[in-house]
Amino acid sequence: MNSTYIVIIFSSLFFVAPNLYAKDWKSFDRELVLKSGPKNQCPDGRAYAIVKKNVFLLGQNHSFSLEKTNAPVEEKVEEGCSYKTESMVSETKLVEKTVRTKCPNLKENGILEESIELKNESLTYKNIFINEASKRSEFECLYQ
Repeated sequence: MNSTYIVIIFSSLFFVAPNLYAKDWKSFDRELVLKSGPKNQCPDGRAYAIVKKNVFLLGQNHSFSLEKTNAPVEEKVEEGCSYKTESMVSETKLVEKTVRTKCPNLKENGILEESIELKNESLTYKNIFINEASKRSEFECLYQ
């Protein structure tokens, strides 16, 4: 009877263990080593969480909330753009979707969606921007 329980527990650990890496954003801390993507646009530096602030940082200029937003967070920058940002969080993916309006440079108005995804031992950053004229620009960065 005891050996049956041990086998069940061991089997459960065996199947769950590969996913533990992707689930724990808060303990992720790694230097970014770019495998593919536009070097001049891909974030560089480190990817890690600041647990006290519930934020995941990708390089020096990209941050992702580790909490899903219930409603868009609004921000207005004096003499700058207005922002509405939504955060989506899953075990393997973080997404920040931002609507920019009232920007001094009209080309900056539009929808920006940034995401990072963990798959196996790699991390993928994706950046999609659609301006007010529906012109789309997109790039993806793969890190090992």
